[in-house]
Amino acid sequence: MRSKRIQDKKEEKKVVKEKTNVKKKAVKEKTKVKKSAGTGIATGRVTRRTVVVAAPRRTIQKRKKYNSSALYGALKTLQDTNLALRRVSDAYGIPLSTLHRKNKNPDDCDKKSGNGPVLGKEVEDEIAKWIKYRTQTGHPVTKNQLLDAIDSYVKIMKLKTPFTEDRPGRSWFSGFRQRYSDLAIRKTQQLNHTRAEVFREDIEGWFAEIQKYLGKKSLTNISADRIFNCDETSVAVCPKGENVITLKGARTVYSICDADKACFTALFMYNAAGTRAPPMVMYNYQDEVPQSILTNSPEGWGTGLSDNSWMTAESFYGYICNVFYPWLLKQNIEFPVIIYADNHASHFNIPLVTFCRERQIELLGLIPNSTHIIQPLDISFFKSFKES
Repeated sequence: MRSKRIQDKKEEKKVVKEKTNVKKKAVKEKTKVKKSAGTGIATGRVTRRTVVVAAPRRTIQKRKKYNSSALYGALKTLQDTNLALRRVSDAYGIPLSTLHRKNKNPDDCDKKSGNGPVLGKEVEDEIAKWIKYRTQTGHPVTKNQLLDAIDSYVKIMKLKTPFTEDRPGRSWFSGFRQRYSDLAIRKTQQLNHTRAEVFREDIEGWFAEIQKYLGKKSLTNISADRIFNCDETSVAVCPKGENVITLKGARTVYSICDADKACFTALFMYNAAGTRAPPMVMYNYQDEVPQSILTNSPEGWGTGLSDNSWMTAESFYGYICNVFYPWLLKQNIEFPVIIYADNHASHFNIPLVTFCRERQIELLGLIPNSTHIIQPLDISFFKSFKES
């Protein structure tokens, strides 16, 4: 009896083991099918095939290199012979589509591929001439001065550009240097603190440079009425305190004045003969000068606006174009004429230098840190003007 029970248990365990093995085998078959699904390998009775097609490899076609002489030669060959376009293209190494396009429009032969300069070639030519002019007159420009000058140019001429706040960036500057390879960046000689003030040899050197520059243009012996000096000065609407009679013991004596219009900037232009051109007054109004001021202003005087009543590039450009130049014509003053001014950025903006060059006006900058010595208006006029 006991031996029969033991035998039944052994058979029961054997059956359970066989069922377990069958289940494990089925699980393994399913796992193999899943793993082989992406490879196309058949396992057991279940087969699954997946075809993977590789994407075609992108080939980048290299540009054919050719020069302008080859292009002109190919066009001449097409005009003088009856050769097929493809044969001429292969002979000169010029792309077929390029040769076809240039043959239909020969005027575009010198045009390079891609978009042109943002400001246009004519404007960039003006900028390059302005840089050379500043260098020839002894005042080379830095990178920041160039970008600031272009900022003023865009505002004066009201141009639409993709520049951020109308000021070009590093990309434009790099492209400009490549387009004008005759311009180079050079380091200037640095002056230490002890030479921050101008010395006699510096002034004599500047006079020698200006004389050499004017000598090339035959302007060293012109009449005094053709030589001008312009400068600005701040004029206080509320004058300085004066001595007054008051009670003894009074510690502070006040005088009421208009604080909103504390000062304005006046620009004066005199020639060496002592004749004054119409001045210009800069006000710190936001939108426009009040009509009462315009009505009481002398005829022919210029007016301008800025946030702090200081001279701006736009205002100085407007003064020379709309006030000073018409006055020269009205006075029948012989051209060319010379204007000496300090080297403030507002005096040498790009459109103004172009305007003056086209109308025979030589705009020359005085040597820095020397206006208190060699500027006639600073020395002989402004002091007596403010004291009067």
